[in-house]
Amino acid sequence: LNKCRDWGRRRTVRRWMRYTVGLDTPEAAHVTDGTPDTDTLIDDRRKIERLNTALRDLPDTLKAPLLLTSIDGRSQQEAARILGITVKAVETRIARARQKLASALSRDI
Repeated sequence: LNKCRDWGRRRTVRRWMRYTVGLDTPEAAHVTDGTPDTDTLIDDRRKIERLNTALRDLPDTLKAPLLLTSIDGRSQQEAARILGITVKAVETRIARARQKLASALSRDI
């Protein structure tokens, strides 16, 4: 999501530069296209793979509330109703899942 926002900001700047500064001026030559370099792409893919592995290793009891609230955008109340547990249990399981993910990802570094 942050990458998309960054891209959108750069796009706005490029658009502004195009209309306020001629494309043949030296200032226009210094506006980047926002395309990440190969090293950044490789690093991002590795991070995504590590995150997927850490998520896969989570127990289902922790994974389900985390994915329902974080990915599906559901409230903790909705997740509790879907899973048949209390809202407090959802809150606790999300906290534990985040701790386990943080621990797993910090070990991989």
